[in-house]
Order: sequence, then structure tokens, then C-alpha cells
Amino acid sequence: MHDYLRAVGFSSVKRKKDMEELIQYVVSKCSESIMIPVASDCKLEQCNKDFGPSFGITVVGEYDENDIFRPDHCFPYCVGQYITQEESIGIKKIADKEAYSGFCDDDNLGCSMIFFLQNIMDYVKNCWSNVPEMGYRSVRLGALSVDGSIILGCEKSAEDYADKTQFKEFRKRELRRAKEGDAKAAELLAMQEMETYALIANRLDMREDVYTIVDTTFMPYGVECDQYTIMGTIISIHKYINIYSFEEVWVLALECNDIIITVCINDKDLLGEPMVGRRFKGTIWLQGYVEM
Repeated sequence: MHDYLRAVGFSSVKRKKDMEELIQYVVSKCSESIMIPVASDCKLEQCNKDFGPSFGITVVGEYDENDIFRPDHCFPYCVGQYITQEESIGIKKIADKEAYSGFCDDDNLGCSMIFFLQNIMDYVKNCWSNVPEMGYRSVRLGALSVDGSIILGCEKSAEDYADKTQFKEFRKRELRRAKEGDAKAAELLAMQEMETYALIANRLDMREDVYTIVDTTFMPYGVECDQYTIMGTIISIHKYINIYSFEEVWVLALECNDIIITVCINDKDLLGEPMVGRRFKGTIWLQGYVEM
């Protein structure tokens, strides 16, 4: 049973029988089907079924020599609404199933960002066509959440925004230099981190808490490499009804560390009322649709 099914409106699917019925429905009523022959007697297929705008369930499996479809695995998805440009995107196979993880370096985060690949068959087709990975130019980031809350946004002046822009440009420039082996740039970044920590520690008192000082966060969560705890500013909100289960689902576009992520969450799991300008805080399973 997939832990994030409830994020797209399937909180009532708790038994193996229910899951099997849902898989059969997705395969028979799929919105999109992509089939790739990988051998003379084997074909891979990815079936996507939309249960609302930008979210649904994918089933991946293969046809055997008797032309019988055998599901390998399934996963819920939320397709990102915005394209995030990345200089380098890599994709690696997950060992135990026909699934893949994507990764890319982001100067806004200062580390590699890992996500679960949504368009699996596009990558498989590229592999069989011997298309190099350098051809991947951008990725649309989506995410699923089963635990989130809404908090107020931070009021900022024009001077604050100017200082933030200047700080981001400095950080990006020094990160690029540090990656190229510049020891002085690495030292500057370390000093800047210490100054930021000292500033936050000095401002934490009875009048301020950490959420009034830190706008957004993006940190790894738990033992899974593609799960994160985030806090981001809401830039758009939509509320949809799952056409199969009739559960209410929120689709929120968040700006988090200058990265825009589309997050899908069940209304039952969201604490508070989302509004543009407020912030979402929660844990997510990060996914990506790579443009190939």
C-alpha cells in the first residue's frame, strides 16, 4: 500500500483488495498510456489516470509473452505547474523496480536535490535510443504531502527584498566558486553561515520566533532521499474534488528557496486555511517531470 495515496484523495484505500481494484480501474480507464518494447517478448507500459487537474495515479508494468499485463508498481503523482531550469539533471534506476530517481544541483539550496521521476517511459525510450543525459534541460517539480499546516506570512519592506536579492546573488556566486575548488569562497560561505546562526540566536526572544526570521526552509526528512520538510510561501491555490473518491484535494503552488513546487494534499491532512501570501509548512515526497 502506498503511503501517499491519501494525498490525491484515496484515504479510504487501506486493504490490498481495494488497491488491486484501484489498479485495475487505472489500467482500464487510463487517461494516458505509453508502451515501450524492450525485448521480443516483453513490453513495458505506463498508465496514467488523472483524478483531478494535475494529480492522479500511475501504474507501471509489463506485458509477458502471452500478452498479459502484469503490474510492477504504482504511485500517486502531482505534476508540477512551473518549469524549474536546471543546469545538470541526472537519473538513476531504483534497484528493486522499474522506477527512477532524478537529481540535480541547485545553487539556491547549495546541495543536490533528489526527486522521484514521474515520466518513466520517456526515460526508458531515451535509453533505448541512446540519448545522452545532457539533453535534459529542465524539470517540473511536484510533491505529495500527508501532513501540512498553514502559517502566516512574513511582512517585508522593499529594503528587505533588496537585501535578500543581494544576499542570494552573493551566495550563488560563492557556491559556484567553491564547487570549482576555490578555498577562499568555501571559507566565506562558512563564515556567512556562522553569522546567520548568530543573528538568529540573538533575535530569538519573547517577541520573535524562528518563523518570523526564516521565510522558507527546504531540508531532507527521514531516511528516504526524496522526502523533505519544507516551508514555502503560497503563490496560488486550487481546491478540487477527486472524481473517483469525491474527497477534497488542495493543490498549492509554493515558492521555497526560490524554487517553485506544486504540492498536493488531502483536505483532511491540512491544518488551517490556505491563502495566497500565507505559508505552507509540512513534509513532502518530491517528484519531478523531466523535459526530454
